[in-house]
Amino acid sequence: MSSGITRRLILYFTVVIAVFAIVMGLIFGLSYQRQTKETVKFDLQRYSAQIVAMVEESDSFEGHQVHVQELLGSSNLENVQVWVVDTTGKIYRLTSIKMGMGMMRDISNLNNTTRALIGAVLRGQEVSTDNVRGVFDREVLTVGTPIHNEGTIIGGLFVSASAEDINAISWNGVRLMVIALIIGVFIAVLLGYVLSKRFITPLQKANAAIDTLASGNYNVKMNRDSDDEMGQLADNITILSSRLAKAKTQSDNLEKMRQHFIADITHELRTPVTVIRGLAEGVKDGVYEDPKAVSDQIITETLAMQRLIKDLLELSKLEDPDFSIDRQPVELHSVLADLLRSVQPLLSPKNLTLNANIQPGTWTLSADAQRLRQMILIVLDNAIKYSPNGSSIDLIAQSTGDTVTLTITDHGTGMTPEQVSTLFQRYHTTSGNGIGLALAKKIADRHEITIKVDSTVGIGTSLVFMFKLN
Repeated sequence: MSSGITRRLILYFTVVIAVFAIVMGLIFGLSYQRQTKETVKFDLQRYSAQIVAMVEESDSFEGHQVHVQELLGSSNLENVQVWVVDTTGKIYRLTSIKMGMGMMRDISNLNNTTRALIGAVLRGQEVSTDNVRGVFDREVLTVGTPIHNEGTIIGGLFVSASAEDINAISWNGVRLMVIALIIGVFIAVLLGYVLSKRFITPLQKANAAIDTLASGNYNVKMNRDSDDEMGQLADNITILSSRLAKAKTQSDNLEKMRQHFIADITHELRTPVTVIRGLAEGVKDGVYEDPKAVSDQIITETLAMQRLIKDLLELSKLEDPDFSIDRQPVELHSVLADLLRSVQPLLSPKNLTLNANIQPGTWTLSADAQRLRQMILIVLDNAIKYSPNGSSIDLIAQSTGDTVTLTITDHGTGMTPEQVSTLFQRYHTTSGNGIGLALAKKIADRHEITIKVDSTVGIGTSLVFMFKLN
């Protein structure tokens, strides 16, 4: 990717610079050529004024060749012809360079246009033209200046420079400019290469980050090196990485939940299904004399399976960190009063007594009321299950500051420290499905409720809940 982008950037950069150089070269060449011509014309006018002054001072058209040659020695032009035309049309050469004038003595052989220009100078006009024909065998730039003697025009001085020399000066400047442009383009290409490498470095990092994400590794974080689109791209890749990591975590959690749920179903349904199958086969084979008793047992096992499946579904939901509970302001006294009424039918079969000691007041906390009721009911049901017939269960609720402590105590067989350490894990008991207390612990964790266990073998077990009030 990098070499391809680099080549394209350099190509585009070179094309832009080359087009710019060509356009600027054409503009500069034409402007320089025109400026050179204007400069030469100004120099010819300056030389013409000096020579005219020299001729007017001497009152003669001849004998000035040495002085004229010295004057023109400072010029960059090699072929300059200085010639004078008097009022009769006679031509005098003040330089040794003939430049194709040959043995021409007067203007009689010149074309009408050239004679008209010479006539204009003899009438007192200063002219500059490149339209002098029939005098030289090449293109020239000519400047004409009238010569005066005591206020009377006695002739015209003409200074002619070869157009080839003028063009040569122009092309020398153009060649220097072309060389400078070539060097500039070369330097621009080098700078373009360096700048393109700097430009594509963030793209290379972004591409590497995307490859990392594509490989399944979402621990990617790109540093923002600029505030432009590249910086935004780095931020977006970092955000994408974070979201992909979160999605992967959620996917992993769902997969673990699925595996746990399948394992739980397999583990817990094995026994009741076996029992139901055994009962059904016994009825089929005529083993049982009282089919109604068998039917009641099958119904009991089926109800147990329904309760088990419900508990497993509830546990799976609570183990999902993305599953939200409906927390609303809840008054704890109302929840406890409802529980005391609901638990009474469970106490009668074992002739148990529930001793409730609830401190009056108002205890408001943010919770899911149904989940909160479910959690306490699970613990009460577990206490009833392990309490001896005719014993009692104590429920004490009291507040200290912004904390409410709820203690549920049974007077059953108690537990060893090893049993306490596994109390809230799945399948910690040999009776029941072993899901209830694990479900209660998950509800407590989602409500930031602390649970403590105090148990002594042969004496009983106390579960203490600590609620934070609003």
